[in-house]
Amino acid sequence: MGWRAIALTLWADWRRRQGAYGHGLRGLRWRAWRDQPDARRLQRLAQCWRDHGRALPGRWLRALEAAERAARPAGDPLRLARWLENPRGPQRAAMQTARSDFAAWLRGRAAAGSVCVVGNAGSLLTQAWGARIDAQAVVIRFNRWQPPDQDVAQALGRRLDVWVAAPDCRAPPAQTPTWAVITGADPSAAMADWPAVQALRARGVPVVTVPLDIWRALVDRLEAPPSAGVLLLAWLISLGLAPEGLCVTGIAEPATGRDHVLGRGHRRGRRHAWDRERQLVAQWRAAGLLRPLSPDPSSREAPL
Repeated sequence: MGWRAIALTLWADWRRRQGAYGHGLRGLRWRAWRDQPDARRLQRLAQCWRDHGRALPGRWLRALEAAERAARPAGDPLRLARWLENPRGPQRAAMQTARSDFAAWLRGRAAAGSVCVVGNAGSLLTQAWGARIDAQAVVIRFNRWQPPDQDVAQALGRRLDVWVAAPDCRAPPAQTPTWAVITGADPSAAMADWPAVQALRARGVPVVTVPLDIWRALVDRLEAPPSAGVLLLAWLISLGLAPEGLCVTGIAEPATGRDHVLGRGHRRGRRHAWDRERQLVAQWRAAGLLRPLSPDPSSREAPL
């Protein structure tokens, strides 16, 4: 029985590294835990469930808490079980209020121009659209964004209003954004201890997370963890910003020259389903939910 649980666990670990999310991966985790129901396999099963945007059954949380109490030093707080738990009570209410404030701020700015979502595709470097990007009502950028040198700024611009980061991106930008968004499977309960979040809050920047139902719907559709860009676009579309108030560039575009604007050392993540994400973004565009950043001066922009 033990060898089979080990094999199932190793197989599930490999599939997760490949970004093969879906019912099959959840089944592997379940079978491994069923064959050898120890605390470590329960942790992996619970993390898988949470990765896929699903609420954990209460019995799993209680079992995790009991295992952590047995293993932790006296006085050390419970961590994993709390991080995997859905936000509740005051924490959940506070996040919902922050999301409502963020949505209201976006809608207010979009009334004067476009919310421009700027990804990190290397194809951006072939276009001299930096000034046009900076002229939008809101400029949203991702992960390891830092203000570029003057030559690169002609292609990328320099403005930053909303910084969007995956949970593994722990260094905030040098610029201070108006808002920050942490992506992933709503890590509200986990991120209070993260240095980047602490640094942002110390600067007075409100930090929000994408609702878990947006993440879960994309995981089910893509059968892979969505990239930060596609996750944010799905949320903005659900907020009703499309189509006139939402434009996008540098997301789900074919690689041109290099994958990432920051160079060869910054490749696209291997766990995302890039082909399926490109198809999804193309469907959003065909449905009129997104529009590309236009070089036409008559396009909606905020006054300079």
